Amino acid sequence: MRLLTHLSLCICALQHILGVTAGASAPRTSPKNSLGRVWTRQQNSGTTDVQWDSKSFIVKGQRIFGWSAEFHFWRLPAPDLWRDVLQKLKAGGFNGVSCYVHWGATNPSEGKVEWEGYRDFERFIEMAKEVGLWVVARHGPYINGETSAGGIPGRVTNIAGFLRSNDSDYYESYQDYYRSATDIIQRHQVTEGGPIILVQVDNEYTNNTNFATPNPVTKNQYMQALEDILNELGIVLPLISNDSYQGQNFAPGIGNLCIGDVDVYGLDSYPQGSCATPRLWSDFPVDNWNYHLATSPSQPFTIPEFQGGSFLGWGPNSPQYTDCNILTGSDFEQVYYLNQMATGVTFNNIYMTFGGTSWGFFPFPGVYTSYDYGAAIAEDRTLTSKWHELKNIGTFIRSVEYDLVRNTILGNSSSKYTDNPDVFVTELRNLNLEGSSTDLNVKPAFYVVRQTKTSSNATVEAKVRISTSAGNFTVPQTGDLNIELQGRQSRAVITDHIMGSSRILYSTATLFYSGVIGNRDVFVLHGPADHSYEVLLNLKGFTVSSSFSSLTGGGQMHVNLEPSNSVPNYTTFTFSASQNQLGRVLTDSSILFLGDTQSMDNLFAPIIPGADGSTFFLTSSNQTVLVHGPDLLRNASISGEGSTTIDLWGDTSSSTQVTAYVPESITSASWNGQPVSDIQTTAPGVLSFTVGGSLPQIQVPDLTNAEWKVADGLPEIQKDYDDSRWVVANKTATTNPFFKYYGDNYLYACEYGFCEGPVIWRGHFDSTGHETAVNLSISGGRAFAGSVWLNDAFLGATYGNSSNNNADVIVETTNATYVFPEGALAEGGNVITVVHDNMGMEEARANRGSFILWEYRDSQL
Repeated sequence: MRLLTHLSLCICALQHILGVTAGASAPRTSPKNSLGRVWTRQQNSGTTDVQWDSKSFIVKGQRIFGWSAEFHFWRLPAPDLWRDVLQKLKAGGFNGVSCYVHWGATNPSEGKVEWEGYRDFERFIEMAKEVGLWVVARHGPYINGETSAGGIPGRVTNIAGFLRSNDSDYYESYQDYYRSATDIIQRHQVTEGGPIILVQVDNEYTNNTNFATPNPVTKNQYMQALEDILNELGIVLPLISNDSYQGQNFAPGIGNLCIGDVDVYGLDSYPQGSCATPRLWSDFPVDNWNYHLATSPSQPFTIPEFQGGSFLGWGPNSPQYTDCNILTGSDFEQVYYLNQMATGVTFNNIYMTFGGTSWGFFPFPGVYTSYDYGAAIAEDRTLTSKWHELKNIGTFIRSVEYDLVRNTILGNSSSKYTDNPDVFVTELRNLNLEGSSTDLNVKPAFYVVRQTKTSSNATVEAKVRISTSAGNFTVPQTGDLNIELQGRQSRAVITDHIMGSSRILYSTATLFYSGVIGNRDVFVLHGPADHSYEVLLNLKGFTVSSSFSSLTGGGQMHVNLEPSNSVPNYTTFTFSASQNQLGRVLTDSSILFLGDTQSMDNLFAPIIPGADGSTFFLTSSNQTVLVHGPDLLRNASISGEGSTTIDLWGDTSSSTQVTAYVPESITSASWNGQPVSDIQTTAPGVLSFTVGGSLPQIQVPDLTNAEWKVADGLPEIQKDYDDSRWVVANKTATTNPFFKYYGDNYLYACEYGFCEGPVIWRGHFDSTGHETAVNLSISGGRAFAGSVWLNDAFLGATYGNSSNNNADVIVETTNATYVFPEGALAEGGNVITVVHDNMGMEEARANRGSFILWEYRDSQL
């Protein structure tokens, strides 16, 4: 039966290549004004709620730029705090969240699947929907994620078959978990009113013969077996992969075997090097676009994992997560994430955006408990400077999303666009303004400017040649100005950006936000402090006599306004902002903000819920407001009779003035559920008020006079300890591929059900009176430890080694002789006790697990 399914899917995949429609498949139709062929799932049950073509995914008829954040809910074992992180992702401009689901935690024992507490996948999905984030479900079964055995329960590593293959015992091992997780996903698909739009099959699985089972046919069958379950249980969403390298694994139509191919191919990318050298960059992977065209040209360029930090290993030479935060800091985000767009990526997931904690026995031996990852949101959920840059990028994406997902790459060059070979420019242009209410002759464009060598710390500058609806320009036109990149910076020069009745013909400053709020067209532009920028625009109500008021930073911003000599009815201006300086022009029909990048930290553009109560941009609501002042704005909504109240929820660290730019009909406000009484109305739709105050004082208890107690933490070494109910370690055969060094029995802890965490061993022997020592071989993974007793006499300790996962110094197994001290050996029965610290199982190779082997040394030998 399974073979017949394989053949059917193979035919369907071939038809995908040939461009014909299978008679047995649901028709694939293109919506009106589409850019080209639009695809749904290959199976009959595919939905039109999530489709795709070469440009982007299309959700409920709307093209979306997938800007997603990785967050593993089980790494934050307090479900009430999940909403806090999800709200911070939403406030940071993300429209999606991606998450692994952990098989080992959810299905720790055979036949028992548990979804309570920190494992509550369904609760996490519901929170994501409430916050307004699309969900990418990644439920393995294998997940990697720097977890023990890559998320596979330790007990499953005892099977005879290959893990991650279609061997029957492995197939049976994941049925309970995978079907239960898939049932949850099915109930929360976007077709069922949920937020899930994509489902990933396994994780970074390859079809080469150097990984897991050597037979590539069984690898395809394994992937297909997972897809069969998804299809059987009603998953109608696109199935995606995440290739760990440019291997074209399971890409539709690639290779001779089409069994197990996914619907949309994805490529993971981690371009940066080691956190130990946080200021040493690798250069941008410039070949990704050509690889995409060779692998999946009819699909959106999808990156299920792009670097957002890095994990760390044990050892004295291991760096700190603060180093990882520097390595992938705000400069990395600006350069690399903008250039992801420049290489045609329209679905980008940042791994990790919040790392959390690998508490309990989650980690594999190569990492320690903290999974901070140097991510934008730190392990303690505080926001780092990286989060602010993500917010800048995310708000920009939302403001230009219509054009960004319809772009065509028209050029990658230094010489075509500049006269400076050290400056590299990519031209992206929307050539297909289908369904647009704007002038169809206008082709909005993005010129992504970066250093040719992205790792360079040099300062470079150039003028850039651009094309607009009003003609060709070399910008900045002002003679003594250039686009300047001080080291690791990047810039997106926009052209013909239309919002409402206004248009930016071009801007060498970065767009943070554009939108229509009430009767006003609003633009927010920024750039690094003390640089100069040039803008040519037609902004409703804005003239050369408009004056700027300073909102932050003090002093008067330097702005030079004049009518454009080359484009009638347009105003050209240059500006330069000092650090944290933000200025504003306010008219009855427009608002223009100019500032440096730091001044954007306290500026937010929350989405107002649509008629369905959701904040999924484009599909639920296109309405946003602008709020300046708080440290964090979590969400906003409009309430009251006649929609006259703006309700804001956010965080402040001190007394803070908040200014809300809202529709003119709004005259009152609430903050965190409480009405605001003292509101100053600068103009209709501009409300200012003060919130917050001093932080609460926490009284730390005085422990100097506390009564302290102690208890024996290791009663197992006592002579009268009863271990008669313990598991007897007496197996003489095993499926484990690692041989035993000596002795009759296999002493792999996982053979006896102890696969995670410390293990206590007790070995009984009768003394002849001649024993002088015991030789022990103990293995527990990198940086493990073990302690040894004879009866109640401590014999010594042993430990492994790791130095930031340097293979040359890793010690996973020790072999040592422990000498019996005088008087420790008893006549008759004796016990060797070993406390054995198990550091978990490796992720990607056959694993012996933790073990102990011993032999006794006799003085007569």
